[in-house]
Amino acid sequence: MTTRVDSKAEESASRKFARAGRGALPVRDIGRLLLRCADRPGLVAAVTTFLTGAGANIISLDQHSTEQTGGTFMQRTVFHLSGLTAARDALAGDFAERVAGKFDMDFRLTEATKPKRVAVMASKEDHCLLDLLWRNRRGDLNMSVVMVLSNHPDLAEQVRPFGTPFVHIPADEQIRAEAERRQLDRLRGNVDLVVLARYMQILTPHFLEEIDCPVINIHHSFLPSFIGAAPYRRAKERGVKLVGATAHYVTEQLDDGPIIEQDVVRVDHRHSVEDLVRLGADVERVTLSRAVRWHCEDRIIRYGNQTVVF
Repeated sequence: MTTRVDSKAEESASRKFARAGRGALPVRDIGRLLLRCADRPGLVAAVTTFLTGAGANIISLDQHSTEQTGGTFMQRTVFHLSGLTAARDALAGDFAERVAGKFDMDFRLTEATKPKRVAVMASKEDHCLLDLLWRNRRGDLNMSVVMVLSNHPDLAEQVRPFGTPFVHIPADEQIRAEAERRQLDRLRGNVDLVVLARYMQILTPHFLEEIDCPVINIHHSFLPSFIGAAPYRRAKERGVKLVGATAHYVTEQLDDGPIIEQDVVRVDHRHSVEDLVRLGADVERVTLSRAVRWHCEDRIIRYGNQTVVF
């Protein structure tokens, strides 16, 4: 069962953030508590009682259980607590001791005013990269893009107007180990999220283990039907009726990680291969930006190879 409590209050806070001006931070003292555990009676009461006892005011509460009984329980709670920055570590410790330990919960407690540090990796295609930078600059994505990392120098001049550092590290199959070592030297410990904005190199299991933060990828939704080069040409030859995109977390299994968001646009026989490429790029931009925004707003809880997006 899924429930949603007073989400309008959180939306109101978001509107205040938007009116405050481009690039401004959200309302202060807003915390987000995400948790996952085996479902059992008393979970919601335990969480709300703890937050109320700590002096917090709950703004919104979303929850979902995968089964009526015996499933996995997940919850996202947004709350206001004066002086949260100073109290956060103690609050997390108290919650771990008094609630999470009792119910064997996995949880994380974050502050809305602290944007995620994000690195964007790209190759030669610019549509997803520039869309993310543009949305971030106008305040639609509450994140801090600390660098753009590319295996080609082609996009450096397009990135320059955004004031984001552009790092060129050549990478291909022959020099992958050395390239990943140099990439990890730049990324490890400096970012909370890596976004693959049409980065056309495979990341090794070693890289994913060492980076120690989530990685989000975007690809066309023809997989596995049109694997390899020229997927839109092959899709046109097959007479597809839908062009789509999938944003997902990256795992060791290629293109098999938990799906965050998908979208499609309808096409027909009148569309050329060039039309399919253009429409596909549009869907990829929107789908990736949604996935990144939801991650940066702590709306996603992973379980198994799936996600719940609140």
